Amino acid sequence: QIYSQASLVTGHLHTESQFSFGLLIHRMVQTFANGRKYDFDSGGSFLIYRALSELLQHDYFQRAWIVQEMVLAKSFLLIHGKDCIYFDHLMMIANAQSKNRILPMGPDGGYFQKWLTGMTKGWKIQEWSQFNLSIFAFKERATVIEKLRLSIEENDTSQRLTVAEIVDHNMMLGAGNPRDQVYAL
Repeated sequence: QIYSQASLVTGHLHTESQFSFGLLIHRMVQTFANGRKYDFDSGGSFLIYRALSELLQHDYFQRAWIVQEMVLAKSFLLIHGKDCIYFDHLMMIANAQSKNRILPMGPDGGYFQKWLTGMTKGWKIQEWSQFNLSIFAFKERATVIEKLRLSIEENDTSQRLTVAEIVDHNMMLGAGNPRDQVYAL
């Protein structure tokens, strides 16, 4: 009741990172809202993408008790270092990547093949791979959250997820006590 009735829920993700990527997330969200693809190279230093990858892999998203916040909150704001990030924006980025809307571009506007052949340092491949892996893992989590949100909103109770399906989707979440994996849901 608390999370579903609150106008804003906040979560704090402890980090040692000094990098701020709020502007990067804002640019990505604006690009997707305008129906365009996002150029991986246009957002700044590769270190920002590394920090974003670390955010998407944060242990916070793997905790069983956090599911309530992610599913029920009308507005869910995450505090990460110097940044305040809406959870739904992270979900939008994950969805965009799964639809190939985030692409590495070369300096001449060519996509991946030209980008790879023209580069002189291996950091681009490493950062791009890490970014994709972290987005893929986060997308899996975001898909479950979207299913749970739709299940709760569904007026037709026959279309809702069963308790067994909910537990199955969240089986790998961390909880100090194994029973908490069920109680948290």
